[in-house]
Amino acid sequence: MTIKKIIIFILLLIGNETNAQSDYEIRYLGNMGIAIIHNDSAIIIDGLHDYYDKYYLPTDTTALQAILQKKMPYKNIVAIVITHKHSDHFDSLLVTNVANTHASAILLGGNQTKSLLGINVKGRFIAATDSLLHMINPNIRMTLKKIPHINPARHAAIENYRIEVVWNGFRLIHFGDAEILPVTIQGLKQAPNVLVVPDWYLENKAILYLNQLNPKKIILSHIDPAAKKISKPEKLKPELYQFLVYGDKIKIKNDLKRND
Repeated sequence: MTIKKIIIFILLLIGNETNAQSDYEIRYLGNMGIAIIHNDSAIIIDGLHDYYDKYYLPTDTTALQAILQKKMPYKNIVAIVITHKHSDHFDSLLVTNVANTHASAILLGGNQTKSLLGINVKGRFIAATDSLLHMINPNIRMTLKKIPHINPARHAAIENYRIEVVWNGFRLIHFGDAEILPVTIQGLKQAPNVLVVPDWYLENKAILYLNQLNPKKIILSHIDPAAKKISKPEKLKPELYQFLVYGDKIKIKNDLKRND
């Protein structure tokens, strides 16, 4: 091997190591919408929806423009994932526009959501029934599991999915509009890095389930924008963050070992 080739090889190794050490960041996009960002790639969950009601923040327009213009940190969206079809989580036009801009992004969710999209986007949509396991690439695994929507007497027909993202050593679980039931956490490994839950999960019964799952951090979302910051309940063991305002974000240091 020539000296030039050796230098190039060393530089590539250094570049790969630096890339692998980038932190994970979770950014708030509105209501329960988040973007998971790592290196130059991003995954959007429930983050593309229009104005629905004053109690639910729509997609952050500044972030949406960056997404549509493929600006950092939204240069490369690898997946758009939707928990369910309600308008405070999903808008077919916004999803279609973003999917057309990010032509390599994989779309995942339930058949109810898929049915609302145009033909050109439906072809890229991977639909779950009861559950779905899909590898976005060798480093990102997505698992969808149908769980009951809050107030099943009213929303029994709504397909709500729990989303689990495993990205190298990082693991995030998004509950969507989950009812407070044991099935919400059934089958999950303990100690995920982040849980994204709706604000009603600070009830005592839900706290029991959250503590049982033992996440490192909990992000509370689906909060009335006019609400004041909520104090962490004494019984809740993990760290609690609240996504209330556009621009809210947390970082997870990439000192993680693979836990998948």
